[in-house]
Amino acid sequence: MKKQNRWLNRRQRKVMMRAVSLLLIASLFAGALVFPAEAATVPGLDASVTEKNVMRLLNAYDKNGAFLVSYGTKIGRSWISYYGAGERLIDGLDTVVHEETHDFSVLDTKGGRLEERMYIGNKKYVTVPFTTIYRSKQMVKTVPQRCRTSRFDTYVGHPTENLASNVDGAYGLINEFNAYCWGMNNDIAMFAYHDRFADTMDTWSSFIMNGASNRLAYAEFKYYILHYLYYAKKHHPEVYRKIIANDAFRRAYAKTEALFAKNIKNYENDLNAIVTKMTQNGYRVDYTEDYFIARGNEGVSGMGLLNDEYSTLLNEMNKARYQVLHKALTK
Repeated sequence: MKKQNRWLNRRQRKVMMRAVSLLLIASLFAGALVFPAEAATVPGLDASVTEKNVMRLLNAYDKNGAFLVSYGTKIGRSWISYYGAGERLIDGLDTVVHEETHDFSVLDTKGGRLEERMYIGNKKYVTVPFTTIYRSKQMVKTVPQRCRTSRFDTYVGHPTENLASNVDGAYGLINEFNAYCWGMNNDIAMFAYHDRFADTMDTWSSFIMNGASNRLAYAEFKYYILHYLYYAKKHHPEVYRKIIANDAFRRAYAKTEALFAKNIKNYENDLNAIVTKMTQNGYRVDYTEDYFIARGNEGVSGMGLLNDEYSTLLNEMNKARYQVLHKALTK
């Protein structure tokens, strides 16, 4: 099975990200940006998209992202292709980190034993051996319609052939959970970079939309993992028993979920900071649970925050059946 077939390719994931980001009012602001003198050591927003500039940004702001992406370079991965035409350095950075988290997770099989490497930060990882699984697609019929959010069909309902989130069951799902986590970690790490260059809403657009998309991924993949176990407990008890007994799986889940939840709190605090900054810059800002809209002399720019789907899944996971499973994975 070729590695590149196990996860969504760059084009598929970026199309999905743009779709779920739900741009409400597409009026990005033009105009020259004035860069502060102290920013001379890192590439500016208009810097060319090159491997050198990507690594300069990551080394300056996101050490974990730099570690993951440098691993891709070490194994000969041409990750610069994850950028789309016309994207700025900052626009596709979390995609690069996400995809290189996948590359880092791949381990050579030994004696036919399947395992994966889940990154937990500071150059540390958990090696997770696979146990017996069922394909994720089997649980589709038990997922309520209200929980079939933006990524459901792509990763569970109608996955492409050999997609890891389906064929590797819970182990493919946690792999995606981990990759989206480190993508969002990059978003949060790059807040300071945005803040140094933030004259207009154009500067903040990718931060707000990428953060909202990755925040939704937290709820989606946490729910997929918990529902996978709920279904296994009822229909594949041996699969359930072995996954719950897998210490490495539990540790990878607990570490990923805790970091992801922390980054979501940071993202929501950062949105409040953006409101303050943009108001001081003369914008009239409307920030609610559902959208972020800024009105200035140049026009109106707005982003949907995907809160309907996010809140639906959080409410679902508050049910006792999922709380019990979450506690079993984090004890």
